[in-house]
Amino acid sequence: MKAYMQALRIKNVKSIFGISAAGRISQDVNPGNLVLLNEFETIGLSGEIDTYTEPGLIEHIYEPYFTPRLRKEIIKVADKAQKEITKLYGKTGLEAKFHEDGFATIVNGPRYGTKAEENKYRLNRAWTNFYEQSLQPNGVEELPQKIDELLKYSHDHVIMMTAREAFLAREYGMEYVNIVHCTDYSSSPPKGGSKVNQKLVGNVSKTTGKAVRILLKHMFKNWNPNEERDITPLWDEEFIDVPYLTSDKDRDGKAKRPLKILAGHIADYLGI
Repeated sequence: MKAYMQALRIKNVKSIFGISAAGRISQDVNPGNLVLLNEFETIGLSGEIDTYTEPGLIEHIYEPYFTPRLRKEIIKVADKAQKEITKLYGKTGLEAKFHEDGFATIVNGPRYGTKAEENKYRLNRAWTNFYEQSLQPNGVEELPQKIDELLKYSHDHVIMMTAREAFLAREYGMEYVNIVHCTDYSSSPPKGGSKVNQKLVGNVSKTTGKAVRILLKHMFKNWNPNEERDITPLWDEEFIDVPYLTSDKDRDGKAKRPLKILAGHIADYLGI
């Protein structure tokens, strides 16, 4: 992922529109829904670190992860796209609905989450939303007495394995937004529904992916690629270039930077 994002940087890409398939966590999201992410959490991620700097070298404030300008442009055309998406879905059983304030739980994969894990994510998010609302003026004051009452605070919530590139785009000063198309009920389907499986996701994605393209088509009708961006890199690239790809052993300023070399090859291959 680092090499791909750096390749886009090499080609002077300014704005990135991430598209992700996901399962639902909260019950207000159904297969076919499009969810525009506004926030996310990472659960037990391992492997590649989501930064171009050495751990501990520079502290970052990443927010907002998703560029407000891009989110605003997409929200603006959602209603217009809705009619066309409804027609696309026809009798497929998919629900044409747009969520503008989406939240995602990002997991490692490649396996899907278990029912127990997803229930934990759902409850954690419900408690967080309840707490945040209790802090608002005239906010809620009484604790929910039943689980069903608490789960009403879990909304616009999906589970997925991508969107980590939001950190990398933010470091480089590239605009980033992520549109999720919900393909399944995860491991907790309603009565008569199907649990998530690879075949199901593949089949549904053929249609929900087209819905995302319809949404973006409407947005790009009034897109101004030359509009001034309100986002800047988190660090001075010249300062960070020497240490970020070398090990402690080889950090002498002369070591080759394999990630940067790979990014160059990918940029040439992309031809953008």
